[in-house]
Amino acid sequence: MTVDPQKQAAFVESLRKAAEDAAARNPAIGEVRAAAKPLVDEIRRRKQSAISSFVLASYLSSEGAVCFLEANDSGDQRGESGLFAKLALLAKEGKIRAAAVGTVIEGPSPSHPTTMAEFIQVHSEHMSGLAARSLAPVDQTLLQGVVSGVAGPAVALMSGKAEPRIFPRPA
Repeated sequence: MTVDPQKQAAFVESLRKAAEDAAARNPAIGEVRAAAKPLVDEIRRRKQSAISSFVLASYLSSEGAVCFLEANDSGDQRGESGLFAKLALLAKEGKIRAAAVGTVIEGPSPSHPTTMAEFIQVHSEHMSGLAARSLAPVDQTLLQGVVSGVAGPAVALMSGKAEPRIFPRPA
């Protein structure tokens, strides 16, 4: 697949602008984005550095700082569960406002369904009760791939609601 770097940069910038606009309209989305964006960037950096399997989390502290947590048992369910438990404890203690947990998974490429690609699966939450699961490609060039029968690029970003696992539900 040939990707025009200028078109890719413009498309990725349009996605970034849409996310920034949503964050400006809704402070909870802004805080979730403040916690999740550095997580996705760090996971991409680690994958480029050929760091093997890992599970990583980030959170926005009550003071506004973004911090990372790494699983003790990298790449498996216990590591992910451990991070959720640590974040839930921080949330219960009132030390965080938003958090995200990210893992790398394999799935079909949106532009070539028979080809597998790596995606970053992110579970993110806000203290207000907002909880979402999203998926973004590790390799951003997948955002520019063309899907048969669809005019324009394949958007490999998917999101939806998720069950809260970090912040306790209001009673």
